[in-house]
Amino acid sequence: MNRNIKTAAILMILICAGLQVSGNEVIDAIVAVVNGDIIALSDFKKQDEILYQSLASQYRGEELREAYEKSKKNLLDGMITDFLLVQEAKKQEIDVNTQKEKMVEDMMEQYGFSSIEDLRRAMGQHGVDYDIWLDHQERELLKEGVLFYSFGKDIVVDDTEVINYYRQHQEEFIEPASFELKAIYLSGTGKVQEELNGKMDEIKGKLDAGEMFEDLAEKYSEGPYKENRGELGSFKKGTLDRTLEQAVEKIEVGEVTPWIQTSNGWYLLKLVDKEEEHVKDFDEVRAEIENRIFQRERQEKTIKYLEELREKSYIEIKIPDPYKEFSELFNHSFH
Repeated sequence: MNRNIKTAAILMILICAGLQVSGNEVIDAIVAVVNGDIIALSDFKKQDEILYQSLASQYRGEELREAYEKSKKNLLDGMITDFLLVQEAKKQEIDVNTQKEKMVEDMMEQYGFSSIEDLRRAMGQHGVDYDIWLDHQERELLKEGVLFYSFGKDIVVDDTEVINYYRQHQEEFIEPASFELKAIYLSGTGKVQEELNGKMDEIKGKLDAGEMFEDLAEKYSEGPYKENRGELGSFKKGTLDRTLEQAVEKIEVGEVTPWIQTSNGWYLLKLVDKEEEHVKDFDEVRAEIENRIFQRERQEKTIKYLEELREKSYIEIKIPDPYKEFSELFNHSFH
C-alpha cells in the first residue's frame, strides 16, 4: 500500500477515535476527584478536543454546532465513568496485554507496516503520539474487561427467548419486495423529439416481433446498459426511481413496460424476476436477535453496575461546568 495512503488511513482511524494530539497548554486546575484520582482541566480540555474532532468528522456547520452542544453536556460525567471503570479493572487485576498486542499486530498487518517503529513514525508524521494512542487503547480494553468479568460473561441468551422475540416482533424482519430488471435506455440530450420517437418505435416494434430484449439493449441502448446487454440489477421496493417503480409494479415477470420518460432520458424496462414482501426466515435473523437481546441485557446490567459503582465511590466535582468557568479555552469553528 502506498505510504501516503497508509498514513491517511491511520490518521482517519485515530481522528475518529479522538486521538489526534495537539499542543494543549497544561492548565493547573482540578475539575473533579474520583477515588483519589484527579481529573485536571487539561484532561477535560483534551477530551473536549477529542469530542469536537470526532463530531467534525461527521457533521458541518449548524449540525456540528448542535451535535457538539448536545454531547458536551455529558463529557464530564463520561470521564468520571471512565475513571471508575479503569480503577475497578486495576483493582480486579485484569490483564489486557495480550489483547493490546494483538490489536497492534492486526493494525500493522491491515495497513502494511512491517514494524512498530514504522507505525509509530507514521502516527508521528500526523501529530499522533503512539504511546498516548496505546494508552487510550489499553484503557478501552480495561473498561470492556471489567464489564465482561463483572457480569458480561454471565449473560446467557435463552433459545426460548430468541424464538419468542421472533414471533412477537415479526414486523422488524420484513424483507421488502424486490425487482430484478433489464433496461434499454435512450438519452434525450442532443436529439430532436421526432428522431427519438422514431428510434423508440423501431425498438418496440422489433421487440413485439420477437427479437430478444438483450440483443436490442446491446444494439440500441446508451450508457452502461449497452455493454452489459441491458442488465440493470436488483432493487428493493422504495429504492428505485419512483417513476420507474410505478411502471414496473404494473407488469408481471417476463413482461416489458411502455417507454418511461424520466428527468435524464427514456427507459424500457423488463421485469426479469420479482420477490414479494415477506418475513425473513428465523434462521436468517437468529444471530441478529441473539445480539439484540444480549445488548439489551448488557445495557441494563451496565446501568445498574455503574450506579452501584458510583454509590460506593468518592466523587467530588470541583468545577461543575468548565465550559462556563473557562469559556475562553473552548473556541471551536463550526463553518
